[in-house]
Amino acid sequence: APHPLWNIHAAPIIPFDKNKWESQPAGKDLLSTAQEKLNRFLHQESSCQEVFKTDKLAYFLALSDLCISYHGLYWHNLRFYYDPAVGKFEPIGFDSFGEAPPSSNSFLGLMAFQEDIPFINPILQILLYDEDFHKRYIAALQEIIQESFFQTFFEQYKEEILTKLHWLQKEYPFYSWEVTDWSERANYLKNLLYPHPKYSLQVYRRGSQLEFQNWHTLPLEVQLSNGQWKRVLPRESMFATTEERNEFNYRIPGLDYIFYTTITGENTKSYSVSATTLQIPSTLPLEINGKQLSLTSTDTFTISTPLVVPADYTLQLKGGLSLNLVKGGLLEIYGPCNWSNVKVYSEDQRGQGVYIEGSSSIEWEKVHIEDQRAPMVHQFQQFGAVTIVDSEVQFKHCTFRRNRGEDGLYLLRCEVSLEECSFAEQPSDGLDLDFCTGYLTSCSFFQNGNDGLDIAGGNLRLDRLILDGNQEKGLSIGEAARIQAENLRIVNSPIGMAVKDQSIVDLQNLYLKKVNMGIGVYQKKSIFGPAVCRINSLHLEMVPYLYRLGLGSTLILDGKTLEGR
Repeated sequence: APHPLWNIHAAPIIPFDKNKWESQPAGKDLLSTAQEKLNRFLHQESSCQEVFKTDKLAYFLALSDLCISYHGLYWHNLRFYYDPAVGKFEPIGFDSFGEAPPSSNSFLGLMAFQEDIPFINPILQILLYDEDFHKRYIAALQEIIQESFFQTFFEQYKEEILTKLHWLQKEYPFYSWEVTDWSERANYLKNLLYPHPKYSLQVYRRGSQLEFQNWHTLPLEVQLSNGQWKRVLPRESMFATTEERNEFNYRIPGLDYIFYTTITGENTKSYSVSATTLQIPSTLPLEINGKQLSLTSTDTFTISTPLVVPADYTLQLKGGLSLNLVKGGLLEIYGPCNWSNVKVYSEDQRGQGVYIEGSSSIEWEKVHIEDQRAPMVHQFQQFGAVTIVDSEVQFKHCTFRRNRGEDGLYLLRCEVSLEECSFAEQPSDGLDLDFCTGYLTSCSFFQNGNDGLDIAGGNLRLDRLILDGNQEKGLSIGEAARIQAENLRIVNSPIGMAVKDQSIVDLQNLYLKKVNMGIGVYQKKSIFGPAVCRINSLHLEMVPYLYRLGLGSTLILDGKTLEGR
């Protein structure tokens, strides 16, 4: 039986002052009507529009996302006011925090569609599966994560907020809060909310049909040639009659923006979203102990077929072994993996590298990846020789060199910890981080074909990075990223660093040498705003053009503010 917290029918529907309401006929009838309405909703016999004030409930959930106040959403903490004038319920916030709000790399709209983990409240999951309510919730979320919304709220209630904070700190002296906490959370939510241009919607021609694959975190709507919008759930496909055009509009229901994508490729076969069957190449002598796969060796093993590890297996490799991926050999992993002192290379340069998705723990130490192409997984060419999605990543002393994928390492929506790692001689970016959180320390980026380090969205700390000889930018930061950095050395590149599209960077101790232009701060994409970059302790050598500022963007150099005009 499910735990009571996840059991939708374990929640009793009882009023406050029950005896009072039951002691009078009118009150008893009102109570019976209210209970019946909620019961019909729980048994999915009535829609949420018939039972709730959906606009207020949408804002309530969106505010819970901003504040990470999910404790108040468990069914035993839910409180509602029944308005007899309209016959509908509206939410009352109660017991929102059991302790200081924890960090969260998700939000309700995303969690509702993750089938592999229990949702915080099945009652809310019913709401979020309703198309109309989900649209209202996304619209409310978009509104409250704008800085103007919560800054105005803070100014209006500043005195009351600070008074309550003072009382909290009497009991919890180490707890602190600032409005910048909301700002950081809001920008992280933007990163999860908006689609990824290279990844979120993929379109394939399959004979007489088009297949639209949704790889975003939320439902998408695709516009067909007749003007109709068709909904596609996350990790699912929608088929339509083929069309001659190569560009397709799509949107996230509830957002004001229209996005577009192009034909990804032409295939005749469909795909399976996640691997559920263990596949071990005959040339790889893994030891199998229940759900544990392991190999400790100093030998070299040649792999020409995919190794597929489902989510409920753990893969451990160590001891100085080498994996020679040839003829399209591939490592495709959906569970935890712990590797130490491992080399992955490709003698014929046809290895397809490593693809990992949804892993709760990836711990690599002294792992070397070279001469790999980008994996072809889910019939989609991935971006990095090593591509990792929705996982927790810890790398120490790892190297990614001379690979043939677009990027050496591509991480999407990951928690990252990278220490003393090296990225060199990649065709495009050495390391590409999209919507990730965590930190990088003592890493180096040498002679990559585009940017040494490319960051889009997320919240990261950078320390002691060396970016040398990269052919476009040493460091590129965009899409509302929040970056705290210190001790960066950028040399021998056309552009030292670029800060774009509503990103905010605080940097202590930057050394620039032999770069044509030192720092660019500007807006590139219309859905974002101007950027801000603050630098204390700037050191220059052979930098003919120090900065470029776009309209509205701000650069603060050692306390001096420069505004783009």
